[in-house]
Amino acid sequence: ALIGSKTTAPDSLNVLPTLLEIPSKSMRDHLVIAPLTKSNLAIREGHWLYIGAQGGGGFAGSNVGDHMLGGAAANKFTKQMNSDIVDGQFKLDAPHEQLYDLSTDLSQSQNLVTSHPDIVARLKKRLATIQSQPRSVATP
Repeated sequence: ALIGSKTTAPDSLNVLPTLLEIPSKSMRDHLVIAPLTKSNLAIREGHWLYIGAQGGGGFAGSNVGDHMLGGAAANKFTKQMNSDIVDGQFKLDAPHEQLYDLSTDLSQSQNLVTSHPDIVARLKKRLATIQSQPRSVATP
């Protein structure tokens, strides 16, 4: 669009109108977040963020000083709180999925997956549909 050519890739969206002006409506109603680990594919819809596995799906080093320090071990180092993690490790009874209400919990500290099964089911289904049926994204 910026250089006068049409975008045909199924995973793209023309964001130029948003960069050039304040749009009257949101460009999309959801956002899929693809980390390094496919099992941790996430979807954000409104203020809800659903992640299909434990952790963030990125760096997995477990010792301070590791170049790839991440996951539960990094929480111990950063002092970030998460309801699924204690002393740098996932709790034995921690859910294997995550749901966060970003309107009240931007730091993703309280996993709400067990208290909102209806939202989990809806977002999980939407994410599965997106994965199974790639389609082109229409520009607004």
